[in-house]
Amino acid sequence: MLIVNGRKIADDILRRLEKKTTPRKTFGILLIGDDQSSLEVIRMKIKIAKRLGIQTDFTRLPHTATFRTVQKTITKILSTKNNGGLLLQLPLPKGLDRAKVLALIPSDKDMDVIGEEGLKLFHQDKNPLAPPAVGTVQEILKKERFPLEKKTVAVVGLGLLVGRPIANWLKGRAKHLALYDAKRKFTSLKDADLVVSGVGHGGLIKPTYLKKGVGIIDFGNDFRSGHLRGDFDAELLETKPELKKRIGFYTPTPGGTGPIVIAKLFENFYKLNK
Repeated sequence: MLIVNGRKIADDILRRLEKKTTPRKTFGILLIGDDQSSLEVIRMKIKIAKRLGIQTDFTRLPHTATFRTVQKTITKILSTKNNGGLLLQLPLPKGLDRAKVLALIPSDKDMDVIGEEGLKLFHQDKNPLAPPAVGTVQEILKKERFPLEKKTVAVVGLGLLVGRPIANWLKGRAKHLALYDAKRKFTSLKDADLVVSGVGHGGLIKPTYLKKGVGIIDFGNDFRSGHLRGDFDAELLETKPELKKRIGFYTPTPGGTGPIVIAKLFENFYKLNK
């Protein structure tokens, strides 16, 4: 069993970026509301920007902000002469139409590839950028030398940031592709050579659900138990060591996919601002 070191992979990506010419544009960040986990993620992104010598422009709006206020704010950020892209930190407060807000970000400023225009181009294979979650899967599969074209892949959870774009990218690349929303029973995962999960329900996927030698790429984050857990129940591997023989590789939580996602976001920023 191999535990994928996401921090090491992310550091390798950042080292590659450090060798490139640093964009002179500003990395825009917009947070609507006061979600504490979002604030923590933003602090991590600002820290990495400082490491790379990139200037950030962090804007906050209250959770009561109207769509009109958000629209004006995004227009103002993007119209700034030095702006090189905008990261809209999700989730958005209740009351704001996520699709309408994301549609305000044009593809040439969309580092996350979550806006309507950027996603459409990505689905048509016309966007030079990939969503960071897709880029993360690409990095891990490359490192593990995992031959997608010969494998059955299951994607669990079909959310905007993880499951949906990854499933779209896998179509035509994996030998077989199975899609599971959060309500389906996962005991039928034993056919999958690779499981990619982004539900956000700690311990949802048990090792006993999976075939021997499976790879697991876990994007799930769940704080409800008092500590951070992924969708894959890795804790069960410690209480029942014999189950480790079933796993080929997996990404831990924390320290797995999270650092890679952020590094790929900055890689996209460099691509937008060559």
